[in-house]
Amino acid sequence: MKKIILQFFFLIIFFHVAPSFASLSTPTLSSPSNGSSNQNARITLSWNSVSNATNYEYKISTDAQMLNATTAIVSSSSATISNLFFSTTYYWQVRALKTSNPADSSAWSPIWNFTVSNGVISLSSPSNNAIDRNPNVTLYWNSITGVSYYDYEIDITPNFNSPLLISGSRTGSSFTTSNLLFGQTYYWRVRARHSNDIADWSTTWNFTVLTGPITLSSPSNGAVNQNINVTLYWNTVSGINYYDYQLDTTPNFNSPLLLSSYRTGSSLSTSNLLFGKTYYWR
Repeated sequence: MKKIILQFFFLIIFFHVAPSFASLSTPTLSSPSNGSSNQNARITLSWNSVSNATNYEYKISTDAQMLNATTAIVSSSSATISNLFFSTTYYWQVRALKTSNPADSSAWSPIWNFTVSNGVISLSSPSNNAIDRNPNVTLYWNSITGVSYYDYEIDITPNFNSPLLISGSRTGSSFTTSNLLFGQTYYWRVRARHSNDIADWSTTWNFTVLTGPITLSSPSNGAVNQNINVTLYWNTVSGINYYDYQLDTTPNFNSPLLLSSYRTGSSLSTSNLLFGKTYYWR
């Protein structure tokens, strides 16, 4: 009889002090898959929900033994982590909680790992070795999730060390230049960064600004029977602030009747030209 009473007493104690995680299943990790690579610097960790769990605690670390791990408690079956180091492997695991008290928990899940990409930017446009670009060309590159800023450098030397270096940072994936030198080859590159890390520079690309003259439009070359108040038209070029023009009765543009000035637009209206006179313009 005493033995039965002791056994009953032991069972009561067992049920009162046994760890409560026996009633909670261990979460099953789902994403990113174990051993995955080329992940973004901002990533969402996901796992399957557990019945009767009210919260989940996760650990994430750059150490396979989970030393110095960052921990947090969330109420859903996912957590988004930002500003991860580029080219770094992370280890993570999760356990379910009945309350916010870690003592009231399931066992930890197995440890999974993933590796963040190197964050190197891919340039997009203008294509490498492009020619005849406008002085106000727009540079484009591919964006990366989890990146806060993109640093860019544009220069006339591939070492990016000339006095004409153009550099800065943007949150978007493009940058429009201005007043680049005609006929000059420019080199450019971009890199990604966030508050915790800076990626390596992209491959260097280059483009060359146009050198050719403005294309005249109207009146056509050699046109006859034009009005004495004829309007001259030419094609515009993006990035051009002013257009210099010359109009004369000699092809050398050196007569006393030379008209010479500049305009912001792409046309010039003449007046009181001489009847029967041939005019040259550029």
